[in-house]
Amino acid sequence: MATKQQLIDYVKNCFQRSMPEWQIRKNLASTGWSNYEINNAINSAIEKIASMGRAEAQDPAILKQQLIDYVKNCFQREVSLEQIKKSLISTGWSDNEINEAVSMVQQEMPSYRKFESKRALSEIISGPAFKLFLIPALIMLALLIIIAPLYFVFNGNNEETISMGPSETTGFNDCKSNFQCFIDASKNCEKTKVKKTYKTNVLGVEKTISNYYELRGIEDDKCLFYLRVESIDIEYSKELIWSMIDSGISKDVIKQREKVENIQTNAKEGSEETCKIKTSDLTSVLETWKSDSLKVGIFPNEVLSYAGCRGSYFS
Repeated sequence: MATKQQLIDYVKNCFQRSMPEWQIRKNLASTGWSNYEINNAINSAIEKIASMGRAEAQDPAILKQQLIDYVKNCFQREVSLEQIKKSLISTGWSDNEINEAVSMVQQEMPSYRKFESKRALSEIISGPAFKLFLIPALIMLALLIIIAPLYFVFNGNNEETISMGPSETTGFNDCKSNFQCFIDASKNCEKTKVKKTYKTNVLGVEKTISNYYELRGIEDDKCLFYLRVESIDIEYSKELIWSMIDSGISKDVIKQREKVENIQTNAKEGSEETCKIKTSDLTSVLETWKSDSLKVGIFPNEVLSYAGCRGSYFS
């Protein structure tokens, strides 16, 4: 096993790479480190990173920079501004703080594709050249609509595009929150939907996750499976908070760290994925998720190798 200094260096490196604390704790616990050793290593790593002193570690400027980094990351992933604000408000940031951070990131990233593409489209539509090419474009579109079905008929062996986003679920069996109902339906890939909320506790870091799932029927002899992350909330247990206080961490710093972890995990909200999975494999995966909440959302490599998953969940 690594030395105490190597453990501290590992934790320090994880923090600098913006790895959330709950993930660091989970990684260390899985390799045999005790709760006491992990707490001490995390505290020592934080002291090293914030070598300017604990007073400055609580400096609002540090949190402000973390907020800006979060917004920048969301922009790069093309998360909508509405979703960004929703996530930040839910973790305690004010409208003024959010708007200021968004404004700073937009100035820093003027080529942000989502905003630029909208402006460019508006300029094209309002320009005189658009009218000159409108009729030919409509003719070409009509030809494509006619020809496209023929193309897929004669190229049936080519890879099909997997549709993203929630489907029209009229006629779907609604399992509500009964996950066993959803597992049973997966055996024959009957069109079914379910919402599942589960909790994990990794060394006192309590995580509540709500997911939405669909079985969309058989395609290419496989079950079309869809998942979307609805919400993620992180809360420190009372035991962990007292343990951190006993280690010399103030309540204000604890609250700030909890807030930052929520910001990092909220970036996952709204992510989705669609995969084509063999029914036997899918049923096995879902049964594992039901029995072990720490494995929810994890697919074996042998399944991912053929499932052709598409979306933002695994990215």
